[in-house]
Amino acid sequence: MSEKISDQSIYSQEEIKEIPRKLLDLEEPIRKILKDILPNIEKGDYQLIIGDDASGRIPTLIFDKFIKAVYKEKGFNASQTIFFAGSRFLWSRGGEPMEKKIDDMQKYVETINRESGQRIKNALIVTDSIISGSSISPIIEALKASDITPDLVVIGVQPPERGNYIDAQDRNRRIGVINDPSIRKYSVGMDRFPKVLGDHETSGVYKNEKDLFSTRYKDYDGIGEEYGNEIQDKTNKARGGVSIISDNLIDWYESRTK
Repeated sequence: MSEKISDQSIYSQEEIKEIPRKLLDLEEPIRKILKDILPNIEKGDYQLIIGDDASGRIPTLIFDKFIKAVYKEKGFNASQTIFFAGSRFLWSRGGEPMEKKIDDMQKYVETINRESGQRIKNALIVTDSIISGSSISPIIEALKASDITPDLVVIGVQPPERGNYIDAQDRNRRIGVINDPSIRKYSVGMDRFPKVLGDHETSGVYKNEKDLFSTRYKDYDGIGEEYGNEIQDKTNKARGGVSIISDNLIDWYESRTK
């Protein structure tokens, strides 16, 4: 690759040291997933990347930067990246809220499809973990309805034998999502949950499950200005971690292609 999209150079060594270890620990599982889906990336296969908010935001941003770098080098149109608020507990509140959310997701995806200038045929769904699969399921359903084929990548899934706290119903739903025939490729980075799971300060957003999109965590009701500034500082450092990890992964990719 002749160019990079990273802005790592704007961070001092002191700032780099302050990047949370739990973010830097994402690099290896993401590298493992990238090895698995590189043939698709190198074909320009993903016109759309969908991140599962909230704690899936950081991994999604890393995939976004990496894929955009590869696409730029190979002359493909840049992929679009969007985020949908996760919906894990919406299933238990009756059919109507979930049906509405799936419908809203489909309408939004169709709007992107019309305005993108290129037909979206394949999408990459990125999530930090799968507990019950309920956050991912509505995204898959919306893509099905829009005739878009999804690949699903998951940073970490904890096996049931490790004392997984999900119940049998959640476990069965998770198996159903993973084995959904509409998913073309399913890839997992590690056999445990990532430490960014549920970390709103790092992701910088919180979600109301009925909403389509997440909201900035610093704007959450009841958070004062001082704590809001502290949250923003942590979020900014997390974005620095995104750039550093993306740089490392791009360097790894370049070393493979020399």
